[in-house]
Amino acid sequence: GEDDGHKRLSPPDEEPYRLLLHVYQGKQLPPADGNGTSDPYLRASIAGQSKETSRKTGTLFPHWFETLSFTLQLPSREHIQAGLAPELILQLFDHDRLNPDDFMGRCSLSLTHATAAMPDSPGWVPLRLLDTNAPAGQLLVSLQLINLNTDQAALSRGIPRTIKPAMRRCTIELMLLGCRDLKA
Repeated sequence: GEDDGHKRLSPPDEEPYRLLLHVYQGKQLPPADGNGTSDPYLRASIAGQSKETSRKTGTLFPHWFETLSFTLQLPSREHIQAGLAPELILQLFDHDRLNPDDFMGRCSLSLTHATAAMPDSPGWVPLRLLDTNAPAGQLLVSLQLINLNTDQAALSRGIPRTIKPAMRRCTIELMLLGCRDLKA
């Protein structure tokens, strides 16, 4: 009902959803290894569930092109849009063979604007360090939130098998016309 211009939400009934986190790439990640690179992987957590991407080796600009899928019980879409759903927590780690993995940064994503349709384009989200809140690179991601009871059109289209764009081999020619003040 309406009261004083504010809409009141009824207590939420939970409904089954599929949350798809499309992880495309990272950029400007902090170096965590002695050679100035990292071996990054991403851990996504929501409502007691965690999933991880594959590990990329020796890079500060990883390309994952992976989709992490979660099956969740969440409140209605109306409650989610009102901000009454858990947030998706993204944590970036550097894999180490002999030592515990290094924490590299984190961010949280609200489900408020997630829809059942595949987003037209992903967006860059900034990662931050926990202790100083300093920037720690960025991730290119998108979300889909599909209600398994009501979003039949999204379900019939299916989940994309890959989000990797079509690639083609190219040659880049660089012509250097001159150099100045080079030092040995």
